[in-house]
Amino acid sequence: IAANEAVAHFMLQAEAPCVYRVHEEPKRASLEDLAPVLREFGYAREGAPVTPQAIQEVLREVKGRPEEELVDSLLLRAMKRAEYRPEFTTHFGLASTGYTHFTSPIRRYPDLLVHRLLRAQLVGGIDHLGPDADLPRALQGAKGIPDQLEWLCEHSSNMEREADAAALEAVQRKICLYMQ
Repeated sequence: IAANEAVAHFMLQAEAPCVYRVHEEPKRASLEDLAPVLREFGYAREGAPVTPQAIQEVLREVKGRPEEELVDSLLLRAMKRAEYRPEFTTHFGLASTGYTHFTSPIRRYPDLLVHRLLRAQLVGGIDHLGPDADLPRALQGAKGIPDQLEWLCEHSSNMEREADAAALEAVQRKICLYMQ
């Protein structure tokens, strides 16, 4: 997390193009629907504001208890889904003022993009790169960056959702096979 935040803050301060991991605040109605279940288990505090710290506190309290899986699942469903964006707004779940995915470039394409954009910034900025730069062709040359980075972020978010759905389907198929 510290590495991801450090890179995000560096790129934000440099006003350089980057791929950020954004996690917006959940809708109040989603959290209000969750409150009765949390109260039943003794985790909800009446009138307490819903903050990332409050959610982290609930997760700490439920750790190792029989209802942990249920509470984790309900909290995840109440939260908005994180996504990739070329501008940073917030990362509610981590209470972060700057966050990107940087630490798994072998596993996630957005991390690889962040590595390439960071390297470009460190050698003088994207405007100073030649055609042999290690950036996707669409991002070579400053003119294409805003539109193409927007598309790459949206595409990466969509592919992440598809991968999650495929993984869930694979697990469900294995469960069905097991049950047979």
